[in-house]
Amino acid sequence: MSGPLRAPLRTLEVILGAAGVTSTARELPAAALGGPAAALEWLAGTADGGAALTLAVGPCVVRGVPTAARLQLAARAPLGGGLAEGQVGSELAARFATLADLVILSGSVPEGDGVLVLQESGVTLLRRPAWRALSAVARNRALEAELGPCGTLACGPAAHAGVPYANLTAGARPGSRVGRGGLGRVLAERGLLAVAVVAEPVPTRNHHDLEAALRRSPRLRSRAAGGTLELFGAAEGAASANGQRHGCHGCPTPCGIALDGGAGPARFSALEPLRTRFGPAADALLEQCNELGLDAREAAARLHPGEEVDVLLTRPGPARALAPLARRDLTGRLAARVAARGSDPLRAFPFLTEAGPGRLAEVARGIPWPDGSEDGDDPRGAGWVVAWHEELNAALDALGFCAFSAAALLADGVLGLDALALALLPELADEGAPGARLQGLGADLVRTAHRARAALGAGFAEGAEPDLQAPLAAYRRWCGLDAEGLPCLDPEVPASVDGPAALQPAALREPRPSGRVVVAAAATAAAAALRGRAPLGPPSEEERELEVPVPATGAELRRALAAREPGLAELLLDGEGRPIPALVREGRPLAAGERVEDGDRIELVWVVPGG
Repeated sequence: MSGPLRAPLRTLEVILGAAGVTSTARELPAAALGGPAAALEWLAGTADGGAALTLAVGPCVVRGVPTAARLQLAARAPLGGGLAEGQVGSELAARFATLADLVILSGSVPEGDGVLVLQESGVTLLRRPAWRALSAVARNRALEAELGPCGTLACGPAAHAGVPYANLTAGARPGSRVGRGGLGRVLAERGLLAVAVVAEPVPTRNHHDLEAALRRSPRLRSRAAGGTLELFGAAEGAASANGQRHGCHGCPTPCGIALDGGAGPARFSALEPLRTRFGPAADALLEQCNELGLDAREAAARLHPGEEVDVLLTRPGPARALAPLARRDLTGRLAARVAARGSDPLRAFPFLTEAGPGRLAEVARGIPWPDGSEDGDDPRGAGWVVAWHEELNAALDALGFCAFSAAALLADGVLGLDALALALLPELADEGAPGARLQGLGADLVRTAHRARAALGAGFAEGAEPDLQAPLAAYRRWCGLDAEGLPCLDPEVPASVDGPAALQPAALREPRPSGRVVVAAAATAAAAALRGRAPLGPPSEEERELEVPVPATGAELRRALAAREPGLAELLLDGEGRPIPALVREGRPLAAGERVEDGDRIELVWVVPGG
């Protein structure tokens, strides 16, 4: 690649053993996507890769780009095999970036009571057997008390009990969770209770244009106002218990809500499965999962009504993932089958299919998207939709930039793909089509991840349902994968043509009867806009009843509301008249082809799905 020369990657290989710890510092060739890309290459090509945990930061973290302080972890997944990868916030990544781009952690401490300390003066192994009974947050607090300001990462008691879906917690104020595939169990298998990074954090640099773009995004403003709980319609219950907002280090739009008790931030993807099964008990159950270090989605799928969460520490269960992605339509089911890096990196997936008619084709130019690509249950475009979003997410995660922030900027039309690529990877300015180049880097990374997945013992799309076969074949052709999911073929790059225009069915152009629709703006700054005052106190909900021709398109409904409520217009439509919020009916986002009917109650949701 042309452009400025990059510095070699700072790599530290750490080997744990009965005699203590040894470490070797070395330099690897520079890579556009930094330490995370090098970690995947190592896991895909090293014979003992299945017995190691990699920790890495991307170029955006090293440069202190706003929202970018995210550490990427990768290892063989105890839950189902294959690759488990996750990204986590807190100050950990910013401190880690001062010392290294990549740490490869292998070996183990036989007694299982080790604490690894990384600092500029070297690597130290502490022994803290009394900490085995502590929660991950308590371990992190104890490390801060002993070592002073530091970045921390710990597993909890579930990891030492052998639970294959044990997760990790970074930091303690209140702590950020990561690792749906069992990354907490991987740390415990290394005989470690926690890792501490003692170093000054890389400072967040001034990036006025990018920060201004982040603050212009209606989705991000809404996400910061209400966390990621808008789809519950009762997010104020979690917010009012403890109004503290929580977000990744350096992020101007924090999206978490700290629960009463301080065990961790409440986010939609953690609470949704618990509330679906256990109703009002969900908040307390999430606190218990966080105390034990259990992935809440998997715990919800395994726990029976009336049981205490700690029964999961002793009950043997299937060593495979039970909890699906939050998105349960055909596109989401396909993604869960084929995702090369596991399900955690698909937390912002697939955002452009819910951003309004034509937005996918507008952002992803030059791709002849099949009809129905914006409909999550239409098989014609599902394979390409999964592949395109997976590649872009892979590039963003490797850079260290928040996938939610990027998704919102693109979905809201605040930045185009070329502008986003240049903001995150300035050296792409020397090349044509920087957005396509960024996507290409992500495509290479996904192919590497498929090699790592196979090397770490996972099958490909096992047990896929019959309705997934055609989109699965399209996904394989896009990525250049053979029937076993190995990248040994040339990717089938779509021809460069204009994307399909968004066509309105003829039936909707004919006169239609009028109907009444209730529109609710919940738990966001939009509710305050409807009230005509600044958002004060806990988030709440405001409703308006509109009379519109039915069946109405989503765009028609948004335009009718914008005409009635001028103060809300900028949150409903961007400068070019494109719709911003998603429409949700009975807890389910409306697909591209669905219409609003007389008597419907529609919720407006500004956030990017997931969290």
